[in-house]
Amino acid sequence: MTKPDLAPVQPVLISEALIAAYRAAKYWVDLPSGKIILEIGELVQCTEQFPPHTRLAVITACNPFSQPLSASDNASRQAELIRAVEEAGISWFPAAGTDPKGVWDPEPSVGIIGGSDDQLDGWMERFEQNAVVSVELGGLTALRLHPRGIVAQAARTC
Repeated sequence: MTKPDLAPVQPVLISEALIAAYRAAKYWVDLPSGKIILEIGELVQCTEQFPPHTRLAVITACNPFSQPLSASDNASRQAELIRAVEEAGISWFPAAGTDPKGVWDPEPSVGIIGGSDDQLDGWMERFEQNAVVSVELGGLTALRLHPRGIVAQAARTC
């Protein structure tokens, strides 16, 4: 019996500059209790609505692997992501990633309550996203890279 030919799994290269941009961005989620702003590395307080260790994640389907698409293409992809989240039985809320310097427009996203590592990784694969923002409330906000993500080191000269 021969094994089927499988294409090698390619890494997803993410530049240091892009990681820096993700870290500098602010991510808001419009929760029923009000808008919450997430910043990478910052502590997120718990609320009565969301007790400690409740996971909150922000994900988008827009601009796959940071390649700009038209507004209509992004809207279609975002609707597909929302369907996938709803089919998984996970609550979601409007969200966006924003550039504090205003270089790029806010990127529509969804804030999801719950969601496993496997689900987040699966959506990053399916919607071709470099990373998601994730925090267990009461903890620090973190950038979760694509499951095949590798930070591409800038060339160094001596």
